[in-house]
Amino acid sequence: MCPHSSLRIAIVGDTHYGFSARTWDIHAAFWGRVAAAAPDVLVHAGDWASMGVDDLEASVAQLRDSIRCPVLTVLGNHDFWDERGIGWPEMVRRRREAFARYRIRYLGDGPVELGGWLVAGLDGWYASSHPPTNDATYHPRDIEGTPAGVWLQHRAHVEAEALLAAPVAPRGRAI
Repeated sequence: MCPHSSLRIAIVGDTHYGFSARTWDIHAAFWGRVAAAAPDVLVHAGDWASMGVDDLEASVAQLRDSIRCPVLTVLGNHDFWDERGIGWPEMVRRRREAFARYRIRYLGDGPVELGGWLVAGLDGWYASSHPPTNDATYHPRDIEGTPAGVWLQHRAHVEAEALLAAPVAPRGRAI
């Protein structure tokens, strides 16, 4: 695409598939409305699902029933949770597999060039002292030997600062 051409971008986030028993109907109507707007690309800002790996898989499958354009995404804090206590490495592996299966570009793997623009993203997270949503409830104590809070702090701050401080933006993969 030419950097000066018109590009229709739809940006969504916090779709929280699985939040209620009516999730399927609510999301089908939403994705239908997004598809009707005919975007050239869709950017999902995370929180695909509410509380599980299976909800995220169902969410991306349903999106692909309606949306045909390229999709770029990051993970939100809810995308790191699973009610069954699945560990971090397994959760991240399953999410990456679901994104690959449904042709969704995960920006956690690096930036993407889009119509002359570089699109980069970092996974979202927050720490909470609320027992049902805190790190200790949903995550193992360590991620490959690194305490969860340290890993998340690194992802949210150190990597973002390095990206912003780079004198020349890294070349991304073109979509």
